[in-house]
Amino acid sequence: MSLLASLVLSFTLVPVLFKYLLRQQVEGHNTQRHSTKNPILYVHYAFNSAFEKFRATYRARFGVGRRKAAARHRILRRLDRLFLHAFTQLGMDFFPSVDAGQMRLHVRTPPGTRIEDTRQQFARVEGAIREIVGNNQIDVLLDNIGLPTAASISP
Repeated sequence: MSLLASLVLSFTLVPVLFKYLLRQQVEGHNTQRHSTKNPILYVHYAFNSAFEKFRATYRARFGVGRRKAAARHRILRRLDRLFLHAFTQLGMDFFPSVDAGQMRLHVRTPPGTRIEDTRQQFARVEGAIREIVGNNQIDVLLDNIGLPTAASISP
């Protein structure tokens, strides 16, 4: 639905807004005036003006003529990134781990083992789990004996 809505907007609303924005340019008016009655053009020109001021300040401080300042700036940015990576918890999970009380084990027997023998080995594993964890702490034990569906399909 969102893709369809995006397509409809891109073929309807975007061209209308584009024509509305460029109406003054097409009619030959001075487009650099901030006193326009068109609110979209006013925001557009205000943003462009602020961006040009930022670009001029950036060029004056870190431009091609100020190579040492630009190099210091790059080094400081890299040190900052190293500090953030080394001394914060970047790369950790956003959510705390939750103990859902589940334990999942994968038990493999040698290829060619009969299902009856595999069932006995699973029973021994279950018995060890019940002994270690305690039978009163276990609600359900589930055994899936045999090949997974994807493995049985592959050649």
